[in-house]
Amino acid sequence: MSFYNKLNWHYESVMFSELNYESLVFQTIYSCLDIDVSGNCSSIYESDMNMKLLKVDKGHKIFRLEIKGRIFFLKVYADKNWKRRLKNTFRASEAQRIIKIRSGLEDKGINTLPVLLAGDYSDSKFLKKSFILSNFVPGINIEDFLNNISYQNLRRKILNLFARKFSLMLNYRYLNGDPSLINYFIIKNKGKFELVLLDLDNVKKLRFLPVYFIKRNISKLLAIMYARNTLITFEEKKILLEKIVSNLKKDFSDDFMKKVMKHVYDRLLKWGLYDVIDKHKEFEKNYS
Repeated sequence: MSFYNKLNWHYESVMFSELNYESLVFQTIYSCLDIDVSGNCSSIYESDMNMKLLKVDKGHKIFRLEIKGRIFFLKVYADKNWKRRLKNTFRASEAQRIIKIRSGLEDKGINTLPVLLAGDYSDSKFLKKSFILSNFVPGINIEDFLNNISYQNLRRKILNLFARKFSLMLNYRYLNGDPSLINYFIIKNKGKFELVLLDLDNVKKLRFLPVYFIKRNISKLLAIMYARNTLITFEEKKILLEKIVSNLKKDFSDDFMKKVMKHVYDRLLKWGLYDVIDKHKEFEKNYS
């Protein structure tokens, strides 16, 4: 049986069928499912195709593909931890879960990863491999934008846009476990700025979303900004928080900002980032 016939499809975009080089893509996906995680197998391909291993992480690897002048990204999931492998035997694959999350977010007006193909494949009962092939997104992530753009009106516009999208996710009970600004790309569509959420691995849809979860999620967003030394002022952080809260369909106490900053302080302590705490005046208050 061919690799194509062994695939369990979860998504195929119309755009993919228009590319006219399916066999080359399938050959690439097949090799990436089996390649050693430290390898770079671009040399085995045709001259009009180049592949580079960008990242190896726990349970997945990311490849950059350039096929006939077009750029794609391939994320392959194959967890070698036996406990997770056992769990994955009885639940949907990572690709299947992400496609479901993606569909829900897109329906709510949140732009996400431009997926071309998604599916899973397994040669053994206890090792399910899955993959997502996506288009290249021509843009800049919000962190890089803030670190390089000083024009205040433009910064405010992007932060307001992010606040709307971030609160929209929370209003529909989607919680992003990795709310780092590097996961949100700024693109321009028909003269307007839009955001695209690229990494969906840590996004979950919850049945209930208590205020406590929201508070911790916002504090994690801010803590990551501090930890990564993102060039955003405390005043901008306050405005961002106010915008997020004002868009949420929840009632918050008057000391919500103080509680969030307490969580940020505790998180930075947990991460051992004492120098970051000492560097920022807002932590001179007693949050202990």
